Amino acid sequence: MIHTPPKMTLLLDEAKRAHGAGRLDEARQLYLRVLALDVHHAEALYLLGCEELDAGRAELAVRMGERAVAADARRPEFFLLLARALRTLGRFADSEARCVEALRLDGRNARAHEAYGDALLDQKKSSEAIACYRRAIDCDAALPSVWSSLGRALAADGQHEQARHSFEKAVALDPQAFSCVVNLGSFLLEQNEFEAAAELYRRFIALEPERVEAHGCLSGVLYLQGNYRAAKAALAEALRREPDNAEARWNLALVQLVEGELAEGFKNFEARYRRFGMPEEYRRPHWQGEPLNGRGIVLLDEQGLGDTLQFLRFVPRVLEAGGAVTLRLSKPLHRLAEASWPAARLLNASEPLPTNEVLCPLMSLPYVFGVNAETIPAEVPYLRLPDAARQKVAALAWPREKLRVGLVWAGNPGHALDRYRSIPLAALRPLFAVPDVQFYSLQMGAGATQLAGAALPIVDLSGEINDMADTAALLEQLDLVIAVDTSVLHLAGALGRPAWMLTPAAPDWRWIIGRDDSPWYPTLRLFRQTTLGDWSPVVERVAAALRTLRSN
Repeated sequence: MIHTPPKMTLLLDEAKRAHGAGRLDEARQLYLRVLALDVHHAEALYLLGCEELDAGRAELAVRMGERAVAADARRPEFFLLLARALRTLGRFADSEARCVEALRLDGRNARAHEAYGDALLDQKKSSEAIACYRRAIDCDAALPSVWSSLGRALAADGQHEQARHSFEKAVALDPQAFSCVVNLGSFLLEQNEFEAAAELYRRFIALEPERVEAHGCLSGVLYLQGNYRAAKAALAEALRREPDNAEARWNLALVQLVEGELAEGFKNFEARYRRFGMPEEYRRPHWQGEPLNGRGIVLLDEQGLGDTLQFLRFVPRVLEAGGAVTLRLSKPLHRLAEASWPAARLLNASEPLPTNEVLCPLMSLPYVFGVNAETIPAEVPYLRLPDAARQKVAALAWPREKLRVGLVWAGNPGHALDRYRSIPLAALRPLFAVPDVQFYSLQMGAGATQLAGAALPIVDLSGEINDMADTAALLEQLDLVIAVDTSVLHLAGALGRPAWMLTPAAPDWRWIIGRDDSPWYPTLRLFRQTTLGDWSPVVERVAAALRTLRSN
């Protein structure tokens, strides 16, 4: 059967209109109709690849891009599609190679220089990326995205003032380019210019009030400023426009929880799986609190070790509901769980789930049980130590003449807000002036490297720690632990051990504002910042409290 070119042209034009309007499924079907007429139609292959990439199907986009290049290797935009798709898949070196091919065909192609810079920046080659972005600007200085990307590269290279200029130039070129606005907003937050960031998002919202994500960005800045009422109002605006928006619903939960509105907060907290995506194996009915009558139930850990430790308190409630409990936990928690609930079955995080048992994520249990601030199960300890861990630690030298205080000063640097919660070890120096205190480091991970140059009288216990049971045994030998918001603090609380937390002015959702204690952990005392990023007054208050404790 012979089809005339005009028909394909009409189909392509219709597909482009659908694609441009965001009707991706419709566009895809139209592109496929063109390819049914001509399987080697290079333009249709390229455009279908763009649609697949826009729809989040990067592997299919690569396949279409390769077919387009095979059909016509003279088009630089075909190589650029491949570069973008490969970058999305994390194949940065391959992306870089496709940019080189595009530039071989058209050395004045600004988009090719930009994509080349993106691939380099992804590989942390910031100085090389800067050169690429500058070449892109030489080719076309009116592209906002290039200026914004140059800003990211300059910021990564430590050239902050030049980065600011580039970010501002991008937004000036197109105040409605949301990605450029977000890049400038993120930069301002990195510089602790919270009000400037808030005003940036307000200006954008005035231009684009229907852009739901912008209301969420404004809410995030207001949260960091401690303006929770305004943060909730911004999220209410987002949800008024798009009631099913999981991002806004999730962020609303965080604000409600930090304000102590636990019942509503945990209800909205359930949006997290819509926000972050649910693993395929979790896609079956979750337990809603009905009697189990001996039925098997798998409780799933999620997020970090601290989150899991906090919500393991609900295991006895599930057992009371008649469940035969299986705990799917990361390996560092297994010995603690075995000692605490010997009847529970344990699975590693990598093991497949039983197919015939009901599921419930641990962090859904407060919602299932209808928890509020007055009904949190806060009886401690709710974790038990294995005897082997206790015996190993008891054999260490523990001088009794001094107060034994454990320290943890840094969390996971990969955490999105770690710069607000972690503190340099050197900033804790005033604590070491308190007499008759022996400090012990429980710090693990990247933060432990600060010990080498600190020249502080502190015993490093990290070599004794292989899992959380070892850490728990060490905590049992200490009189107090002083920590930032990390899993060690949750472990101390779960064991009923005295703990003091250095708390940022913009705390994590679980550390309810307006109080220096926590309904989650009776033995925890919070020392709060008043100004985000300023730890000095907090450390001085902790030092004073430590002197008082030592003198009693």
